[in-house]
Order: sequence, then structure tokens, then C-alpha cells
Amino acid sequence: NKVDLVNAGFINELSTKMNHDFIPVSAETSVNLTALKEELYNKLDLIRIYMRRRSGDTDFKEPMIVRNGSSVLEVCDKVHRRIKDEFRYAQIWGKSVKFGGQKVGLTHKLMDEDVLTLITR
Repeated sequence: NKVDLVNAGFINELSTKMNHDFIPVSAETSVNLTALKEELYNKLDLIRIYMRRRSGDTDFKEPMIVRNGSSVLEVCDKVHRRIKDEFRYAQIWGKSVKFGGQKVGLTHKLMDEDVLTLITR
């Protein structure tokens, strides 16, 4: 933080001395804040899952954030602990399926930006 208080030469010198990548940021002037957010997101290994109601409305404003490699079962547990007991199937639109609206089970692994509808009894 406070990269706005030092010159570029100091940052370059520090970069060569360090053995790993770093992102110099300034909260006051918003320098590299977007890059820092993206790097944190990548290092945490999270994915975004968008929930879709049976009526067809998808909530793209607030994704559910889960670990990469999460299954439909783990999303069910996040939504409500009893959903897995009432679970019939899920429908997925996105990269983790061959075609949109494909029916999958609890063990299906989700991918970033998949759209998920949970169908229960």
C-alpha cells in the first residue's frame, strides 16, 4: 500500500529483490486495486455460481461464491441443509455441461459462471 508515496525506481528495485510477484497498490489513488482484487480471487481459487429460479429468472447481480471443484451437493448445503434430502435433480447452463439446461445429479462438478437451478420434490 501507499505506492503513491515512492518513486518508480524504488518499486523496480524492490521488484528485483523479491523472489515472487507482488502488486504495488495505493488505496488513496486506487492504483492497481483492480489487479489486486483479481489476483486475490485467483489465489483463493473461487468460482461464481449464478442461481436460477424455475421460472427462468437468473440472479446475475449476486453470485454464490464457492471453492473451485465444488459439486451441486456443496451448493445445496450452502443454500439450505435440507435441500439435499428433497433433491431430484439440477439443471445447469454453462461450461461444465455439454448443452444448456442439462440435468445433473449431486456429484456434478461446477465451473466458474455456471447457472444452476435446483429441482426438489
